Amino acid sequence: MRRARRTICGMLLAGMLNPLAGCAKRQVVKEVPSETPEERAAREERERQERLERDRAAAVKKAFEALEKRQFADARDFARMGLEANPGNDELRYVLARSLIFLGENDEGLKRVEELLKAMPEDKRFQMTLVDALRRRATKDDLNRGLKILRGMVKGDEFNEDLLSSMVVFLRLQQKESEAEKLIQKLLSRHPDSVNAYMSLSAIYFGRAQREKNPDEKRRYLAKAESVTSFVWDKLKLAKITQGKEHAPLHNNLGMIWIERGEQARALSSWKRALELDPNLLQPHLNIGAVALRYRDFATAEKHYGHVLKYEPSHPEALEAVAHALNAGAARLSDQPDKMEVKATEAIKAFQKVLQIDAKNGRAQLAIAGIYERLLSKLEPAVAEYKKYVSMMGGSSKLGRDHKVVKKISELEEQIAMEKEFGEGG
Repeated sequence: MRRARRTICGMLLAGMLNPLAGCAKRQVVKEVPSETPEERAAREERERQERLERDRAAAVKKAFEALEKRQFADARDFARMGLEANPGNDELRYVLARSLIFLGENDEGLKRVEELLKAMPEDKRFQMTLVDALRRRATKDDLNRGLKILRGMVKGDEFNEDLLSSMVVFLRLQQKESEAEKLIQKLLSRHPDSVNAYMSLSAIYFGRAQREKNPDEKRRYLAKAESVTSFVWDKLKLAKITQGKEHAPLHNNLGMIWIERGEQARALSSWKRALELDPNLLQPHLNIGAVALRYRDFATAEKHYGHVLKYEPSHPEALEAVAHALNAGAARLSDQPDKMEVKATEAIKAFQKVLQIDAKNGRAQLAIAGIYERLLSKLEPAVAEYKKYVSMMGGSSKLGRDHKVVKKISELEEQIAMEKEFGEGG
């Protein structure tokens, strides 16, 4: 009790001696002159420009990293940003051109590479990038031009394996198989272990087998294609060399031979073996995806085609296959309308991307129209898309009024008119 009294007395005494105790000290605030609107705008613009310069500087490094990781859309965007600060940077211009080509934007990609070659016409990297773009676009003129460039390059390096292998590819695309065979023999005379050469030779025999209508001749060419692969395996065994990544394409070719013979299980086994040796080899992914799509195994199809698109975002076959898989997946969701609409919209976007790469792809155009008609029940957009197909094919006068799509348009237009009349009457 005494202690409590002493505490209270102490508090009262402190209050009497310091009447301002417990009151906050008054702070003097120094006034800062406020910015005028013009000054504020100027400061914000300076800060924006500083951030932009930092972003541009960082974009140079990011562009190269993205290209190395095969993230082509990012590489393209970072390269464009970096070039704003460094318009004369040839390495960035190369990254941009390469990215555009992989994204299927071949026209701009070709233009960019040609600009580089004007400044450095002997640069082999730029030359091969141009050749790659020409191979991808693959018009008659492109193939002639690409082969001409390669012939010029090989004059200075007659037995260069990469150049000769590229020439073989162009000759095969031009269906000059006899000339391609002679070139393969030349390649093997200096590079007897060239997997590219054996793969191309096997592919030539396989192509002939596919075109052959005579069953005996077909079997003969398939046997020749297989014998090329067997020859390589025998060489590896004799030399006691373990199969590696470079041998994966031969397993893929062998799978193609098996599928042509109707032995699907053995074909799948060969393709899977190819992917064990080289998980990023695209052709086995395409082949397995095609088989999966045929059997309506959409998850497997999307997995393998998706892998292709990761490395080749503009690959037309993979883009179209994924679009068809999305379309089929949407159709299976008829009991879940909301989910079906989302999936159907994804499929439409995928087919539209196909048309960006191949504007004359009738399958993709019909698929879009069919999705609007059957899955989304949007008849007017369906008619518009069917009409695009008719235009793509040369017009209704060329197709004739009995063509199924021309008749489909008439039926849908009649149905739309009836629905409008019924709706107005109701």
